[in-house]
Amino acid sequence: SLTTTKWRSDHTPSTRPSPKPQGTHPDGPSKAPTQQFNPTHTTHTQAPTQSARATDNPRRIEKDQTETKMSQDLATAKKEVQDAVRKAEALAAEALRASQEAKAAMEKLAKTKSRIRENKRKKKEAA
Repeated sequence: SLTTTKWRSDHTPSTRPSPKPQGTHPDGPSKAPTQQFNPTHTTHTQAPTQSARATDNPRRIEKDQTETKMSQDLATAKKEVQDAVRKAEALAAEALRASQEAKAAMEKLAKTKSRIRENKRKKKEAA
């Protein structure tokens, strides 16, 4: 027969299997008459619908709502990270441009100073 694993709060499965459900036969669930003709019974391969879970277990509602909120929070956080990365890339590009402009300005200044010194030297020689 199928056994479900109980989960602890730390998400490590316990070794203790859950008690067998009522109406199961030792040969397996196919021999259990109460489940065989029950139209609401779901096998282990079928996930119950949201509404079926909600009516069965109020803790499941809370878990689903928590998972939904966490999923939304994760999507929001991812978007915020992408926005921050785009801003950082734009700032880096701007900083690179400013740095290149500053370097060009310093080179121009150095050339101008050199030209002024050269002109002064030529004037002294001419005098």
